[in-house]
Amino acid sequence: MKKDGSASTFDRMKIVSVVMLCLLTGCGPTAPKEASQAPAPDSTQPELTITSPKPRPAPSQGYLGSQACVECHTEIHEHYSQHPMGQSLAKVMEATPIEDYEGEDRFSADSAPGSDLRLTYEIEKTEDEVIHREILERRNGDQIYSRDVPVQYAIGAGVRGRSYLINHDGLLFMSPVTWYSQSGAWDLSPAYHIRNMQFGRRIVDDCLSCHAGRVATASGTPDSYQANPFIEESIGCERCHGPGEEHVQFHHGKIDLPKDPIVNPIDLPPRTRDHVCMQCHLGGESRLTRFDRSDFDFRPGDDLADIWTIFIQENDHKNGAGDVKEHRHASKVVSQAEQMFDSRCYQKSDGKLGCISCHDPHTVPSAEEKVSFYKSKCLECHSPGNVECSRPISERLLVSSEDSCIQCHMPVATSSNISHVAQSDHRVLREPPPERSHQHEADEEQAVMVVVGEKENLIPKNELDRAKAIMQVRISESIGNPDLAGRTISFLEKWVEAVPNDIEAALTLGIALQLQQAYASAIQTWQKALEVQPENELLLRRLMFVHLEAGQPALSVEYSQRLVDVIPWDAEYFGFHAQILAELRRFDEAISAAKRSLELNPGQPQIHQLLAKLYAVQNNSEQSRLHEKQAQQMSR
Repeated sequence: MKKDGSASTFDRMKIVSVVMLCLLTGCGPTAPKEASQAPAPDSTQPELTITSPKPRPAPSQGYLGSQACVECHTEIHEHYSQHPMGQSLAKVMEATPIEDYEGEDRFSADSAPGSDLRLTYEIEKTEDEVIHREILERRNGDQIYSRDVPVQYAIGAGVRGRSYLINHDGLLFMSPVTWYSQSGAWDLSPAYHIRNMQFGRRIVDDCLSCHAGRVATASGTPDSYQANPFIEESIGCERCHGPGEEHVQFHHGKIDLPKDPIVNPIDLPPRTRDHVCMQCHLGGESRLTRFDRSDFDFRPGDDLADIWTIFIQENDHKNGAGDVKEHRHASKVVSQAEQMFDSRCYQKSDGKLGCISCHDPHTVPSAEEKVSFYKSKCLECHSPGNVECSRPISERLLVSSEDSCIQCHMPVATSSNISHVAQSDHRVLREPPPERSHQHEADEEQAVMVVVGEKENLIPKNELDRAKAIMQVRISESIGNPDLAGRTISFLEKWVEAVPNDIEAALTLGIALQLQQAYASAIQTWQKALEVQPENELLLRRLMFVHLEAGQPALSVEYSQRLVDVIPWDAEYFGFHAQILAELRRFDEAISAAKRSLELNPGQPQIHQLLAKLYAVQNNSEQSRLHEKQAQQMSR
């Protein structure tokens, strides 16, 4: 999610899906617009009765860390330490080297059409740190500014690539620089070709819940962490087996239980067995945490629907989390689970086939072993006397000299949403897939959406309606159709009244009201939610903007000040704070905030322009000319 609570690239939600909109529009009729109050409810609709969901028991917290497993499981630990999950995150100076720091260590981002400016990035590794250097320069090489940003953490084992995190006192940001292993090159991080967020992209719970082992969260502030944010950096044993404290006590005779409490996923029912993997490998089109849940609450044995409301493309198989149209292409990274649901192997296995049928969660076969390893998995079902390959061996050897099953049936395709990345097609197709066409793309975006667990009634209807209302408002704001948001207001008002500590729902209700131009009601809703969570960044941001847009800088500045206090490493927030202070003629404070914004991101011509005006007001012509010149240089 973006800072403003709207849908983002990370959501992977296809907001143009007409059928998804139909799925979501069950929360009442379109409400009329009014300038200062909420739309009136429609008396023809049945009265909604909403009771607050019962709080879920706190998930077990008896974690010991993977080192506690080494004594009894030494061999498995040694194998797993080389597994991509076992290397998912590390301090950058301690990460297993995969990058080429000696080769080409410089690249440039694409420039805007007709622009003489370009952003160039350099990567430098010293004995003590790794630095990512951003340079704004002209095409002739003249430099406008350069800034060095040390990175603290490497995220990703490097199978596809590795990105990097900056830690500012528990606020984590992503670097625009990524190493792509398959192409052996440095380039912009995923999605940065669409919008280069430079060093300002926040890392949030949804990211860390899958890429990190255990996270030290900061209480009271979403997406914020302690100064040392990671209790266990890489994904550890307890992610798939559950907290190990009682397991160790059981084997040391310290507690008496009917059986060992540790979870072995292979012993779970097929659905929850696969959900151990899918807690990270099923992003769906969008996923929301359920009320009173966090992204860190999943424990092996849970159903995904216990923690998240996940929207996926519809399918009709029995055991998984959804079903996808047969023609769907394997072009989107992180969609292997949905591709697997497409496969005949999965659909006809009656739950026997799952992720760990083919993937050893503790080790990865070497390049030399890969063909024989995966072929042996296929031959467990497709051996002589069973369902054999329909192609004669002579034809198969023309495709693969090693008679590789996966080379024919799981070909590697280039991802359409992440540059430099390819992945195996997990649909296990009988024939090679056809070339992707625009028609396929159009069909894909018209696919019907369902929610994981909806058919099984695993999510209470009110909570399901809550999730659909939230998604509908996000779509409404994204596509500029306020009528869609208006249909959710009656439900969301009753939900928030019954569940006043649901900050996500209150935030969304305020957005729906704002889209209906019911500004006073939106403000009241957000202010009430802010009493519950005074440092909520998204609420503060919304309140700052709504007052600013209403021409009320004296009210807006309260929230901009609170924002920069809560998030003191965000150049954008300091920029807005400076502009609001300037409107209030608090020039010294505005200059201070603007200078801090430029310290955090010197590539902001609008802030230089603001400073030029502020210094001119103070008759400081030298500084005014300096910043005017900087603004002009960055605007050409």
